[in-house]
Amino acid sequence: MSEIFAEQLTAVATAVLGLFAIVTAWYARRAFLKQSTEVSDQAEMLDLQRGQLAEQEKTSAKQAEVLGLQAKELQGSLEEREREAEERRRGQASMVATWFAWAPIADAFVSGSDWGRRYATPPTYRFSMSAPPSTGSRNPSRASAGSRCPRASP
Repeated sequence: MSEIFAEQLTAVATAVLGLFAIVTAWYARRAFLKQSTEVSDQAEMLDLQRGQLAEQEKTSAKQAEVLGLQAKELQGSLEEREREAEERRRGQASMVATWFAWAPIADAFVSGSDWGRRYATPPTYRFSMSAPPSTGSRNPSRASAGSRCPRASP
């Protein structure tokens, strides 16, 4: 009986090992299929990212073009501001030159002349610069006739 028992025990152990082999093969197949789907999903994501990268490159190229145009526009604006500032400086310089030209040049260098009193200060007028001259009527010609401004017409 011991020989039969040993053979039966070996047969049962072989059957159990065969069953475990089948279960192991089933789990291995399941893991392989899961891994295969993950790899295919990763491949799809990689293709999607490649597409996004290509689209981003196109957008970056367009953005670089727009930034170049903006740089040109800013440079033009800066040059225009510099021209306007130069025009203002020239205008102010011409006003100063006109004011200095008002004084006779021969009197400016004569010793003992009163050039400083006559030409260094602007002329004063009777009316105040802070408030307009008051008039009793609405006639503008009468209002300008009352002031002593040399430019006003009588």
